[in-house]
Amino acid sequence: MFTVKKLMNSFDACLEWAVFICTGGFVVLCFLQVLCRYVFNNSLPWSEEGSRFLFVLVVFMAGILCVKEQRHTFIDILVNLIPEGPRRHYMVFVYLMMAVFSLILMKAGWTMAFKNMYQVSSALRVPMGYVYMVIPFSGFFMAIHSIFLMIDLYAKKPEESK
Repeated sequence: MFTVKKLMNSFDACLEWAVFICTGGFVVLCFLQVLCRYVFNNSLPWSEEGSRFLFVLVVFMAGILCVKEQRHTFIDILVNLIPEGPRRHYMVFVYLMMAVFSLILMKAGWTMAFKNMYQVSSALRVPMGYVYMVIPFSGFFMAIHSIFLMIDLYAKKPEESK
């Protein structure tokens, strides 16, 4: 288990860099599009599509990091009212539902990616299946992080899980 955690931490570090680079690419492409359109009066035909694809990549890859770091929106007013023992079981249920949803996302994304492998984007001529492949990728790693959160919750003693 320790080596798997170590491997996942290395993967997450690479993923953080990928999110950083894709965000930078997104900003540069948007800036180039504005510059070319308003300064040179000639827009780039591919930059809007490229920035949209980079934005989609950033959203799904950052979603993986949000699950790992428990950064998703969570209303905890009622959860904090639950006594410690049942709260742990409730949180395990929440993580289990996150894992199930992530696996459903992975399966549906896989199907969608392969169904759209022959459709190409209009400007970049990239098969849309490659763009959609980020959905099963993120679903898989969101599920893994949800399962790790469940395991970590049960590995802690009840007084440590606050």
